[in-house]
Amino acid sequence: MSNIGHFNIPRFPIALEQALNPQIKGCPVVIALSSSDRSKIWCASKETWVFGIHKGQPLAQARALCKDLHVIHPNPDLYRRVNRKLVEEFKKRLPLFECEREGKFYFDYQGMEKLSGSMDNFSLKLKKDILKKYRLDPHIGLGENKLVSKTAGKLSDFYKVPRGDEEKFLSPLPGDVIPPVKEERGKQKGFISDIFQDLSLDLVEDLSPLGVRDLSLIFGQQADTVYEMVRGIDFRPVLPIGNAKTVLKDVILDFETNSLASLSRHLLKVLEDALKVIKEQDYYFRSLKFSLRFSDFKVREKVISLKTFSQGGEELETKLLECLKDFLKRRVKVRYLGVELLDLTREGIQLDLFENFQGNARVKVVSESVLIEEALEKINKKFKGKVNLGKRLLL
Repeated sequence: MSNIGHFNIPRFPIALEQALNPQIKGCPVVIALSSSDRSKIWCASKETWVFGIHKGQPLAQARALCKDLHVIHPNPDLYRRVNRKLVEEFKKRLPLFECEREGKFYFDYQGMEKLSGSMDNFSLKLKKDILKKYRLDPHIGLGENKLVSKTAGKLSDFYKVPRGDEEKFLSPLPGDVIPPVKEERGKQKGFISDIFQDLSLDLVEDLSPLGVRDLSLIFGQQADTVYEMVRGIDFRPVLPIGNAKTVLKDVILDFETNSLASLSRHLLKVLEDALKVIKEQDYYFRSLKFSLRFSDFKVREKVISLKTFSQGGEELETKLLECLKDFLKRRVKVRYLGVELLDLTREGIQLDLFENFQGNARVKVVSESVLIEEALEKINKKFKGKVNLGKRLLL
């Protein structure tokens, strides 16, 4: 089994806000929509715990519990940008890592000792570098698998579980450190009878004496997994970030709006920027993901699939604007628009059923509109964007 590390910036959104505004460090802070007392808390700092404040709690209740509570409006664009930078930091250092979610990563250190030294020294240096560069203090847990390393990182800012001590390490801890146990306990909430309390299955060591047959009465098909995990065994691999190339362009609006005309202009500009990238790199795409976020942070997404590989066109613009119009039926102002081009290839547009040949070369048959678009693109490149020709008019 390879050496697995877990990198975790606790309460990632709060940590970022405190890095930007050091004055709120040590203060009770929550992230929530401050405009409404009915909004739910996204994230709460550890200083709020003594007041009984927690994630998912109504903001009005939290304010009643703590009069000095600092409420920060969510900034998901900031959180996503910083997480992308963290991904780049891992890419510089490791060939195999997995982003569990924003601010949380697994990494596999197997075979890296000759290049980067011991896993302990590498992890401590990574922790120091992130603190210096981003003013974020990550917790790092080291172990033989995902379960052990993640649990270790929760206990201290740096914790290593020696090989062979996995079961001994997990035994005195709450049963919720085992993912299937936590999932099942969540299902039990609200029930009159809690099977875990009835059977006194509070700690990992309480589950150890049970065989697979006994565990199956509680966990069903996950009984084998629970049996292994309570013994410190976890075969889940570190999954690398997908290498499939995509092109993402987005915009955060300066002012929230639900004006169809204004949003249409922004959306077509974002699409134009994305299409410019793939044309410069000679790519074609087969599908497009359109993302929209409202002012209340509700997100709508839709994937638009094309019949053939394309580099854009009026038909795509029409589909995208129809999708925008459908999303705006919610009648809530919009803050963010994003377009991501998927399924990229350099193979070009699909050949016609009756292929044309010139000598021994096979020639691709393209539509007249595509030829016009390519000609316009060449003109714009030659004159460096000084010529603005109406594509819709010409097509």
